[in-house]
Amino acid sequence: EWVLNYMRAGIDCVAITDHNSGAWIDRVKTALSNLREQAHPEYRPLFIFPGIELTVNGNIHLLGIFSETKSTSDIDTLIGNVRYRGTKGLSDACTERTFTEVVDDIVEMEGIAIPAHVDEARGLFVEAEGVTLSQCLNNKRVIAMELKNKDFAMPQAYIDKKLNWTAILGTDSHHPVGEGNQSYPGSSFTWIKMTTPSIEGLRLALLDGELSIKRCGATAENMNKHSS
Repeated sequence: EWVLNYMRAGIDCVAITDHNSGAWIDRVKTALSNLREQAHPEYRPLFIFPGIELTVNGNIHLLGIFSETKSTSDIDTLIGNVRYRGTKGLSDACTERTFTEVVDDIVEMEGIAIPAHVDEARGLFVEAEGVTLSQCLNNKRVIAMELKNKDFAMPQAYIDKKLNWTAILGTDSHHPVGEGNQSYPGSSFTWIKMTTPSIEGLRLALLDGELSIKRCGATAENMNKHSS
């Protein structure tokens, strides 16, 4: 049903990024495979990016997005490598490794490290300051950030370093349908220009920035429609 909700919303790619856990990655892949094999009447292709939202040292949330070949087991390995000792699925602890070290761990697994909701609680620009923030910003392997409010005033350190991380928007959906201000499948998303969905295609699009990325709301056009 969770997978179908995204299909119904017309979403093409979903990153599974539970808090400090990869438990649902294999389950979602199995559900997707079952719907395809059963020729479910509401089935449409949906690409899954395995991932995780890690609570790193300093109580900062950091997304890791990986190739479709990665599994729950691979995410468990990452959790061990960054030394997260808390409860999987919760944010009741932080990794023993620093933000910069965890970014390196993610990239060395051929993943993409994206600071989560940088402009909100547990976001990099809210939780870190001074020397700590400067050290985080020095990691050249970060190419994108999740930014909820496009009008958010960037920290002076970010401006001084002349950084230009690509700003993306995720659903962060905890509800199957929307009520009030709740997020739900399709309520917020990012258009990504890729010939074929892949981790490398995503990386190149993020490096391209606004040439290949558009936040929902930035255009009323259906970006999947090609000119004739």
